[in-house]
Amino acid sequence: MAFHTRSNSFPSRPHPVLQEVDELLCRLRSSEATSTSSSSIAQELQSILQRRSEVNKYLTSRNMVKKTIHKAMKNLKAIENRSTFSFLN
Repeated sequence: MAFHTRSNSFPSRPHPVLQEVDELLCRLRSSEATSTSSSSIAQELQSILQRRSEVNKYLTSRNMVKKTIHKAMKNLKAIENRSTFSFLN
């Protein structure tokens, strides 16, 4: 009586499709890492632009306050000059 047995050996080389799938997975992982870093760069740039906008608003308001103070001082000086002039007359 003869027994027929099957071999449990595995192929010595991987199937070509497996290598292609592995390469595609590596590219996908790489692109995910790139998109994540691109996303974080975009967020950082947005944050910088927001801070720049806030600084510009601050400088604009500071400039307006400076002009208002300068105008008020000029008006006070004019009032002072008028009162000194009327006191002399």
